[in-house]
Amino acid sequence: MKERGRIKDTRVEAGLIAAVAVVVLGSCKQAPPPKEQPGSESTPAKADHVSRRSRIARNAAPPDINEPVGVASCDEWANRYIACIDSKAPQSARAQMKQAIAQTKRTWRKTAQTIEGQRALAGACSRMVESTRQATAFLRCTW
Repeated sequence: MKERGRIKDTRVEAGLIAAVAVVVLGSCKQAPPPKEQPGSESTPAKADHVSRRSRIARNAAPPDINEPVGVASCDEWANRYIACIDSKAPQSARAQMKQAIAQTKRTWRKTAQTIEGQRALAGACSRMVESTRQATAFLRCTW
């Protein structure tokens, strides 16, 4: 029975580390600007309005990003990571990174609904602080 718990902890930790890697590495990519389609007749005012609206939407944080997971080490990790993003990540990458954190926290909240899930998350999130610190070293975040 103890072996099964360790396997579950390892799977949770591997999933969390993979999520961080995707967030950090994915934030370095920037989408190319949209190409003008031949025959498109958008007016500059309309294009500017649409462009401005999409920039605002891309930079908005998900509404549930500040909802706690309910596991202290996971909430600590998320709060530190969000602070790192807000203070050090390029503006163009922040929304994407926050979207990934919000999705991770949603998954964690579901996992934390059971005692076993809470136990697995507690250990995995504690180890996540160290792995995320290393993964975000290039940003020079304080962990």
